[in-house]
Amino acid sequence: MASPKLKTALDKINNLLAASGLFPGGVQIGEPKKAPGDVAAAIIIGNGSIEELRYGTQSLDKREIIIRVYINMLGSPEEDIEFLLDEIWVTVKPLLLADLELALTGIYYAEPSGITYSCGYVQVDQTVFRQMDISIPMLIDDAAT
Repeated sequence: MASPKLKTALDKINNLLAASGLFPGGVQIGEPKKAPGDVAAAIIIGNGSIEELRYGTQSLDKREIIIRVYINMLGSPEEDIEFLLDEIWVTVKPLLLADLELALTGIYYAEPSGITYSCGYVQVDQTVFRQMDISIPMLIDDAAT
């Protein structure tokens, strides 16, 4: 069973990205099994660790949420794809810093300055995409109610 706090955070990020209008190919939680639209995003779970033990089996966990952006390599000229990656970063960054108020007991940004991105390429269903992973470190406190 998924952590209810992490599930709520994933849902909030999903809704935030869907409302942004940046991803006409769709936004979803989980990696796509079939090639997404020309510009799409997936919210996935990355790395995690226990930062502090609390109250028996409860802990303060550092968790990573990743926004994976997909841009079809055949959809635009190469330079337009690079400009679009930058536009997405410039648009999503302030949303994450200002508008993403999780407002949930027990979920905190680990370090807002720890939000990073990296770019590469990925193949989904025989389609090559330019990819950007935006990593959001979070602290989740199991003991908080």
